[in-house]
Amino acid sequence: MTQVSQAVAPDGRDSRGNWDDVFQAELEQQRQFRVEQLADLTSDRLAVGDGSLDEVTSALLTAAAAALHDIDAALERIKSGCFGLCQHCGQVIALERLRALPMASLCMDCQYANEATGSGTLGGVPAEYLTCEAKRGAGHHR
Repeated sequence: MTQVSQAVAPDGRDSRGNWDDVFQAELEQQRQFRVEQLADLTSDRLAVGDGSLDEVTSALLTAAAAALHDIDAALERIKSGCFGLCQHCGQVIALERLRALPMASLCMDCQYANEATGSGTLGGVPAEYLTCEAKRGAGHHR
């Protein structure tokens, strides 16, 4: 993480070229939005009580909760020092991908493979259970 005394480039990187602080700030903003969205949807669901709206609200709640889970997982990867590493193959995730989707846990190749199987798993193991510690043990470093 960037220390206060370090210079920050106009694009947000610190003097070491580290993007973690930039992505952490973005993820924290997205997290706050999702927390507020979940609270609003829960409140609306209780207030309306309409069966047809209940189905839509339930779908929105599920999607918002999933997004919040992905955001929290990305923040945890920042804390553990493996943000930006594919949680399947251990390769560096392209900066362009992280800029577009900072909670991405897979590189594009692994994401395509994951979608192609339609199972949400790679090699039988859900991507969310793969850890960067395993990658470090395999010799993959960022």
